[in-house]
Formats: sequence, structure tokens, C-alpha cells
Amino acid sequence: MDIDVKVDGLEHIRDVMTRKLPEKSQRKVILKALRVASKPMLKTAKATVAKESGALALSLSAWNDNKRKKDTVGTVHIGPKRGNKKAIAVLGAHYGRSFNLSKIGIYHGHIVEFGTKTQTAKPYLGPAMAAHGQSMIKGFGAIMGKEIEKEALRLKGKQRK
Repeated sequence: MDIDVKVDGLEHIRDVMTRKLPEKSQRKVILKALRVASKPMLKTAKATVAKESGALALSLSAWNDNKRKKDTVGTVHIGPKRGNKKAIAVLGAHYGRSFNLSKIGIYHGHIVEFGTKTQTAKPYLGPAMAAHGQSMIKGFGAIMGKEIEKEALRLKGKQRK
């Protein structure tokens, strides 16, 4: 499930960023602010996910996407990370090592979220997004301001050396 959010009305932050920070630092600041803003949603999703083996909850994380769309500055994904080694170990211990988990990884997040014909859905990401989506967007601006100041101070200290 992809949810694209376009934030308008933060022109003053954009102006400060373009005056104070080089382009590489701007992207770094935006991605960090996105990750920090997504933490409440991630915490709620981890708390509400079905915990039969506990592997799915362990595999939930937020990560940056290195493939940028043409008009996108930054993307952060929230969900199960398929190759999480700790989660794979927990899943292997729960079911036994009768099949090679290192190749398939954590693959059942969508099945738990949406269900199948025989399994009822137990959503965990949808409700977390509904609960924290608006507060994430509102908090993003405040987090951006703090991160801009931190990065500007870091760059200023770097120039003195």
C-alpha cells in the first residue's frame, strides 16, 4: 500500500534550507525528518501486529528509498523488511528449519494485513496510518526546523576546521 503525501505551506522552511544548506545536506535533512516523523506510526504498528511468532513485529522498520521519482525529494517506507536477520531467526525457531528461510525471508506481512480466502485480515499498518498520519504530517515541519538548524551548525563547524 503506497500513500503519497505532498506537503504544501512550508515555503519558509524551503527558503531557509536553500539559503543555509547545500543540496546534498537538504536531502539528508528531509530524509531524517521523514524517518523521525514516522516513528510513532512504526511503534503503533509493532504494538498491534499479530504476534504468533513475533517475527513480523521484529521485521517492521522504516527505511529510505534510494530510487527517487522525478518530482520527489525523499521517500521513507514503513513496513516489514524482508531480509531482517533477527526476524528470520525467530521465524526459523518458531517453525523449525524445515525450509530455507534465508532465501524467502519475511514474506507474510501482506497476508496478515489483508488476509486471504481462508485467513481473516488482521490489519496493523492501516490502523497505525489512520491513527498517526495527520500528526506525522503536522510534526514534520517542526522536525524539519530542528534538523535544518543541526545540519547548519554541523556545516558551520566543518568550515572552521
